[in-house]
Amino acid sequence: MSDVLRIGFIVEGRTDYEVLKAVTLRFTDGQDFVAVRIQPPDDAVANDQGEFGGGRKGVRSWCTKVGEDGGPFASSAFENFDVLVIHVDADVAREDELVLFDLARDCPPPAASCDRVRAYFLGLLGPGESLARVVMCVPSQNMEAWVFAALHPTEVSSYAPFECRNKPETLLIGRPQRLVRSKDGTAKKDTRRYRVEAHSIAQGWAEAAAACTQAARYEAEMKGALMSCARTA
Repeated sequence: MSDVLRIGFIVEGRTDYEVLKAVTLRFTDGQDFVAVRIQPPDDAVANDQGEFGGGRKGVRSWCTKVGEDGGPFASSAFENFDVLVIHVDADVAREDELVLFDLARDCPPPAASCDRVRAYFLGLLGPGESLARVVMCVPSQNMEAWVFAALHPTEVSSYAPFECRNKPETLLIGRPQRLVRSKDGTAKKDTRRYRVEAHSIAQGWAEAAAACTQAARYEAEMKGALMSCARTA
């Protein structure tokens, strides 16, 4: 592994980035790394959403740009980083703009929709050897399932089949970590609180990976990518 490992994150939002950055440190054998939030960008343009906008639509637009460009934009995306993590939640399969691609499948098993979402987003990037640097992160149903399992592992069995539970973020409302609150009937995530609790979430990662098959999958694929970096360093 190179002395300065660079990992780029293309994520739905800032809270997802805080979780993945903290968790990924567990997979590098304690070696620090440079983490860069590529999408949405870490700047003040359009409320930290940049030219592609935020959320899952921003991830989709970024991936589409890489696939269609095939030039400087794509080259900089792949050449400047040892690993690119592309995160999108599996519940994106139910969004109106993706319904026509027939990505949603019954859950269980959680992998059914996740596999189709992964294939769709990888397809947007287009073919190329550089895809070996890409690690897909597709939680079922969304990232908050992993967060809840990491922080409240003894309660997971109460919600079986846990990975198939819709809107797992609601399980975090009213918890002492104050990651999510209810506002006008909608779950609102607090980026600052996620940043504060990121270490605790990472500490509970083993429980999250045990409870969530797609978390275990992310760990295995991320470790594989990091080992590949080590062999080529």
